[in-house]
Amino acid sequence: MGPEKWECVSNLMARDNLKAMKKGDLAFFYASNGEDPGIVGTMEVVEEATPDGGTV
Repeated sequence: MGPEKWECVSNLMARDNLKAMKKGDLAFFYASNGEDPGIVGTMEVVEEATPDGGTV
């Protein structure tokens, strides 16, 4: 799977955490909507935050 943009993040804490990430940072991917919520993988930040026009 290749890079994907995260758009329209409305949770202020999540937005601030995403904005603080720098290229090369590592993060956990947490799936909360499944039958067994939890960390399902790791990610590497490939681009720093840019405005998407759909956030608060």
